[in-house]
Amino acid sequence: MKDLIASFRGFLTPPQSASWQTLMLLSLFSVFIASFLTPMPQGFVSSWGWFFLITSVWWFVYQKDVKNSLTFNSIFCKIFVGPWIVSTLICFALFGIWVD
Repeated sequence: MKDLIASFRGFLTPPQSASWQTLMLLSLFSVFIASFLTPMPQGFVSSWGWFFLITSVWWFVYQKDVKNSLTFNSIFCKIFVGPWIVSTLICFALFGIWVD
C-alpha cells in the first residue's frame, strides 16, 4: 500500500511549476475547497475546478508518448482519440448539471 501511494504521489508530483500535474492538483484542491462552501461560491470554485481538470487532461493527452498510445490505425488514416476525451470532459462540465 505504501508503494502504491508513493507511485501515485510520484506520478502527480510536478517536475516543474508549469505542467499538467500542477493543473490536476489545482483541480483536486478546487474540489476539496468547494465541498466546504455554500452553493453560490461552490459553483464558481467548481467551475474553476472543471477548467483546471480539462486543461490538465488536454495537456496530458498531447504529450508525445501518450499521444502515440492514444493514436489508432484505421483503414485510411490514423485516429487520435485525445480530442474525444477532452470534448467528453467539456460536455460533462457544461451539461452535467442537467442530470438529476
